[in-house]
Amino acid sequence: MKQDDNGLQIARLLVQKHGEDAPIRASVQAQRRLAAEDFKGGATWIGIVRAVDEILGNIEGDPAR
Repeated sequence: MKQDDNGLQIARLLVQKHGEDAPIRASVQAQRRLAAEDFKGGATWIGIVRAVDEILGNIEGDPAR
């Protein structure tokens, strides 16, 4: 399984478990990684935040909204 696939799977699980709070949960994880200078982990979680936003339809300028 590729890294992007893993991130998408994590995003789906976060949405399933936390619903509308999923972006906040993912953002906290990204901030923790970046604060610990784990830049690769931070980047991964930023990607997960984006995937969660896509799943929830929270993308700015999304014509479907």
